[in-house]
Amino acid sequence: MINRNEWVPADNFFLEQKASYSVKSMENLLVIAGPGTGKTEMLAQRANYLFETGICKEPYNILAISFKKDSASNLGERVKKRSSKSGDYRFDSMTYDALAKRVLDQFRNGLNITIRPDGDYLVQNETKLSEMVKEASQSYLLNSYCVNKTWREFSFLNPTINNVQKKLGNLMLHGTDKLQANLSYHGIMQLAIKIIETNPSIRYAFQVAYPFVFLDEFQDTTDLQYKFIKTLFLSSPVVITAVGDDKQRIMDFAGARKTIFLDFKNDFSADELHLSVNHRSAPQIINLQLSMYKSLQEDYNEVFYSGKWNKNEGEISLIQSLDDYEEAKKVAQDIMEKIHQGIKPNEIVILVKQRAEDYAPLIIDALKEKGIKARIESDYQSLIKEPLVKIILHSIMLSSTTSYTEDWQKYLSLYMESQGISDVEDERIIYDAEKALNEFLKSTSLMLNNKTTVKKLVQCIIDFWTVDFFQTTFPEYLHGSNLEETITSFINLMELEYQSGESWTEAVKSFVGDNSIPIMTIHKSKGLEFKAVYLIALDDNAFWSFKCNPDATRRALFVAISRAKQYLTFTFSESRFTTKHPGRQTHVLISEFYELIKRFVN
Repeated sequence: MINRNEWVPADNFFLEQKASYSVKSMENLLVIAGPGTGKTEMLAQRANYLFETGICKEPYNILAISFKKDSASNLGERVKKRSSKSGDYRFDSMTYDALAKRVLDQFRNGLNITIRPDGDYLVQNETKLSEMVKEASQSYLLNSYCVNKTWREFSFLNPTINNVQKKLGNLMLHGTDKLQANLSYHGIMQLAIKIIETNPSIRYAFQVAYPFVFLDEFQDTTDLQYKFIKTLFLSSPVVITAVGDDKQRIMDFAGARKTIFLDFKNDFSADELHLSVNHRSAPQIINLQLSMYKSLQEDYNEVFYSGKWNKNEGEISLIQSLDDYEEAKKVAQDIMEKIHQGIKPNEIVILVKQRAEDYAPLIIDALKEKGIKARIESDYQSLIKEPLVKIILHSIMLSSTTSYTEDWQKYLSLYMESQGISDVEDERIIYDAEKALNEFLKSTSLMLNNKTTVKKLVQCIIDFWTVDFFQTTFPEYLHGSNLEETITSFINLMELEYQSGESWTEAVKSFVGDNSIPIMTIHKSKGLEFKAVYLIALDDNAFWSFKCNPDATRRALFVAISRAKQYLTFTFSESRFTTKHPGRQTHVLISEFYELIKRFVN
């Protein structure tokens, strides 16, 4: 255990003064963390500080809640790097939805029988939820918009006012002979809130178990999620650190609460602190970000670039083309030049405002002609973070090599945990566990050499680890349908990679995106960073939302440009033939963006 005054950041990481204060604070705190200011690292160092100094000692844990699964996974992995063993088992990083589901699944019997769902409920099966709406209303001609709106807005927290709502609620909770019980994510959170409100002992148990709570991506928190947090922790001794940036609030369409920062400061008596060092971007790209503050109606807060950059570093460019065919060729040529400079494909990203499939095909083909792989990332992005997928991929990689790596020790530790073996067990027990794991990897290696099908290989790995292990260790798989969906999705995508690769090792590397350029929407890029960013189609059709929601569109563009470390490239094509809005393109509606960017083009 380390004295508080003697603690230093793990791995000798540099913390600016305000970040250091945030790490050591014992009061509720709202940290405004702009792009590149290291909010994930700050939270990881805070976890390390709380663990290493004994402020958060066993059996107490830290709870981190994020809006997106990617962010929850990234934060969890960073804490494990910085806090070794404590980060492995005393840091719980999950999404709001995952936490709500955990509450419901563990304490379902705490609900009144009238709103207690069946234990085998489905999780937001949209097709079946739509069937339930039609069944409850006895109207099978409703358009899809009305149907989806009905089940999405249904609330278990408000008393039902008519027979249709009562019937729909009953169907969602209990189903029928033909329809399985089926709850939306909102419904799950509403029931979790009901459990906590009516069972003070459960609320108290959470507060005791988690004396420290981190709220990540706080600017995207919805009304319901904030109610969930308040129900759990308001007026309690729990110390909450909320981290976010209103300039990056791009989830308005999902109900992000616009007053969340002010509400949190008032409700939880929290102080506000601004991080000021951008560790990510080169100075010229930071200057472009600062120029957007005015359009975002943000007060100017001093931002400094990291000492690793010279003040003139950073390159902003605009590729203009006659049509999208020429655009694809120019982008591919520019990317090839960057790769020849030593930039890896996965350090480059191609962003679009929405519908990547409208813009990607021509660029993918143009890159393919130059021997460069690119793919639409949405199908892979969430799967890569799945615990089950990580274990399968590690099994394949460890079966493909004869050298032991850092991954081996983590893999062995997880296997011992699955067998209920601790590191203080008899040496013989640990030896036997390691021997069993080695024998499994040898048999898996034989399957790889014999060109076993992906489906058979995956099933063999799951059988070894057991479905029971996945369901008891990872709450998201508690219901078999979620587990099966993950397995099926993984097999389908891995099959594509294996068929096009030269080996299983290459297939795994390709699956995780080591050798390809990701293509994704701006929303999907949130929380990520790349050495080179290409934003395709800076035109009125791509940014049509500016007319009806200019603030949200400005913030989306701000998120896009703040993903870049060193190179930031925009494209504009005078005509398009292959997108949803073909024909002549303009930039009249978004002229403020276009003119601003042109001023910074190198």
